Amino acid sequence: MIYSEKYVVRNKDMIWRMVGDEAFIIDKDGTKIHQLNRVGSEIWKISEGNLTVSQIIENICAYFEITAEEAEKDSAQFIEQMLAQGLVALTDTPVTA
Repeated sequence: MIYSEKYVVRNKDMIWRMVGDEAFIIDKDGTKIHQLNRVGSEIWKISEGNLTVSQIIENICAYFEITAEEAEKDSAQFIEQMLAQGLVALTDTPVTA
C-alpha cells in the first residue's frame, strides 16, 4: 500500500457526531451528510493525525478481531474514499493538536 506510512487527519471543516456506533459527518455548508458504519466510524474517530495508515489498520484489526488482510483491504479502501471526498488528508508527519 503506497500510503501505509502517511498520517491520516480528519478535515477540521467537517462537523460530526456519533449516534450509537455510527458517525454522521456534515460538510461545512451543510449540503452533504455522510453516515458511516461501525468500522468507518472507528477509522474516522482515530484519524486525528497521530496514526499512520498502517497503525489505523492494526487498530481496526485488533478492535474488530478480523484478519490483517481483511482489515487492510477494507480500511485502505475506506480511507481512499474519504480522501476522494475531502473528508481526510494525508500528511508525512504527525499532526499535533
